[in-house]
Amino acid sequence: MKRLKGVASGQRQNHDISLVRPDTKPDPDFECRNPEFNDYYRVTCYSDMEAGLNRTWEYIDDKEDTLGYIPVAAAHLRPGRDPALQGMGYDNISALIVG
Repeated sequence: MKRLKGVASGQRQNHDISLVRPDTKPDPDFECRNPEFNDYYRVTCYSDMEAGLNRTWEYIDDKEDTLGYIPVAAAHLRPGRDPALQGMGYDNISALIVG
């Protein structure tokens, strides 16, 4: 787990970025003012991870409150199948889908 230092209200705080684990529960107090994003974090990210679609990382403060999250998935682009990518000189391009 990577430990970060952040500044909040003029005080130094410890923050963690950690992988959401399928055997853990989401922070019930997490609220980002977007119901769709809240639902994803509270419900869908777990089924997406179980299906192998992505991994969700959460940003947690020193009080163990979730400040935010981001889903990340490995992917690849196929220039031979997409005219916008042709001429890049590669058959496959590794990529990350973020968010």
